[in-house]
Amino acid sequence: MTNGGLPDVLDIIHADNISAFDRYKYLIDLSGGEIPKTQKDKILTVDELRRRIGEDIPCTTEAKIHMLFNRISGGWIVSLFNNDGILCDSFDGDRQLHEADIVFDLLLKNDFKTEIIDGRGVFSRTERKCRVGLEAGQWLIIRLTQ
Repeated sequence: MTNGGLPDVLDIIHADNISAFDRYKYLIDLSGGEIPKTQKDKILTVDELRRRIGEDIPCTTEAKIHMLFNRISGGWIVSLFNNDGILCDSFDGDRQLHEADIVFDLLLKNDFKTEIIDGRGVFSRTERKCRVGLEAGQWLIIRLTQ
């Protein structure tokens, strides 16, 4: 799936780069069948990958926000962005449209310790449920550790 310090959801590796396959948990074969048969247990369809990503990430939400997940030793860094509601204007400057402010629940899959690393917004927690409030254009970066 991912293999970078600040990964996207997918990396692209060439089918002839056989040594790279062992560093990945999942593969999607876009090569037309050139991935070695020894890797067939890792090959997923796009639908299977969507389901597996949902299983592997440390938290979920129903909110329509931008989220980034990065694994760290002993946990995760989760970045939450409300990318809506900023009107950019070269002459008058950026304007924040508060109609895009959002409050949502972030549901943790484990009993992680939570620590706000950066950003602005409102954050509270009860058990495995975090209540997050982000105004238009705001973000929070949270460390989740065991």
